[in-house]
Amino acid sequence: MDKQSTQKWVNGVIALSISLILLGIAPGIQMRLHIVNFISNILYIPEYPARVLRYAALDLSGWFFGKSELIQRINLLSQENTKLRMINSEIMTQRILLDINSNLESAQVVLRAPNAWWNELRINGGRKDGLTIGEAVFKEGYLVGRISSVEENFAWVELITSSSLMLPAVVDETRDIGVICGDGEGNVWLQFVPENRGIEKEMSVSTALVGDKLPSGLRIGKISGESSISPNGFRSVRIDIGADLSKLYSVDYKRHIKR
Repeated sequence: MDKQSTQKWVNGVIALSISLILLGIAPGIQMRLHIVNFISNILYIPEYPARVLRYAALDLSGWFFGKSELIQRINLLSQENTKLRMINSEIMTQRILLDINSNLESAQVVLRAPNAWWNELRINGGRKDGLTIGEAVFKEGYLVGRISSVEENFAWVELITSSSLMLPAVVDETRDIGVICGDGEGNVWLQFVPENRGIEKEMSVSTALVGDKLPSGLRIGKISGESSISPNGFRSVRIDIGADLSKLYSVDYKRHIKR
C-alpha cells in the first residue's frame, strides 16, 4: 500500500474516532444544558426585583431630567414674558405721557394750610379753565393728586400723600396690582400686595385704570425697599414718589380742547 493510501486510512480512522467520542458524550451535553437552564430559572426569581428596580430607576432618572429641562424652559419663558410686559408697559406709558405733555396747562399753588400740608392744596385754575372733579394733577411728569372740588376761578387738589385718597396702582415690572394710600405725613404706601410677590427696590409704580380722567400708566414713583406685613398676610411697600411735594409752587393739568 502506497504512502498516499495509508494517509487516507489514518485520516478516516481519526475522523471515525472523533465521531464516536462526540456521540458518546452527547447525552452528557444535553444533561448539562438542562442543568444550566434549571439553574437559570431558579436565579431568575431573585434577579427579577433587581431588574425591575433597575429599569424603574432608569425611567425615573429620565423623568427627572425631563422635568428639570421643562422647568428651565418655563423659567426662560417667564423671564421673556416679563421683559415683553416691561417693554409693552414702557411703550404705553410713553404714549400716555406724550398725550398728556402735549396738552398741559400750569396753575399756581395759592393756598396750602400747615395743618393739611400733606392732604390738599388750592390752585388758581378752575371751571373757567376746563377743570373738573377727578382729573389728575402732575408735577414734572409724576402724579401729584387729583381735583377734589372745583369753583369758577380755583380748585382744590387732594394730594397722593393724603390718607383719604386711595388709587389702584401697578408695579410695572411684575404687573402686581395694589392700592396706593398716603399716611398724611408725606409718605405713600402700596397696600394689599401678596406677601410672596417678587417686588424689589427701584421697581416703578404707575396708576392702574381708574377712569378716563385718571388713566392707567401715570407715573407715581419707585419702590423704596421699606415694607411691612399685615396680619392678614398682605404686604405694604413704601413708595418714593417722583414729585417733590415739599416744594410745590405750581402744578400741571391736562388741557381740554374745546370743539
